[in-house]
Amino acid sequence: MKKIRDLKIFSSLSEEEIAHLERISQIYELNEGEVLFSEGDEDRDIFVVIEGAIAIKKKISGGEKTLAILKEGEIFGEMALFEKQPRSATACAVQRTEILRIEGENFEKFIQEKPE
Repeated sequence: MKKIRDLKIFSSLSEEEIAHLERISQIYELNEGEVLFSEGDEDRDIFVVIEGAIAIKKKISGGEKTLAILKEGEIFGEMALFEKQPRSATACAVQRTEILRIEGENFEKFIQEKPE
């Protein structure tokens, strides 16, 4: 299993910052087709793909459209956190996927304390 410190997106963080991030996050495994969050959900957590792939899908008339396929190291879900709006799309696993879930409220505090 990869660790937070192995993700390129966090490579510039100090050991102290990595430790803090580890305290406010959890690693989850999703099976193929499993929904992480749905369009309209109210949560504010953000996510990083550790391994596997996540499809971001949007409801359209007559069905659903895949907007993006996110892979290792890509962050998503941040729009709901920063815009304080419900989820604008659905996120589901394309294959067996491991993700990092960072608690939104605690992440906001983290970036306020460590804006660099």
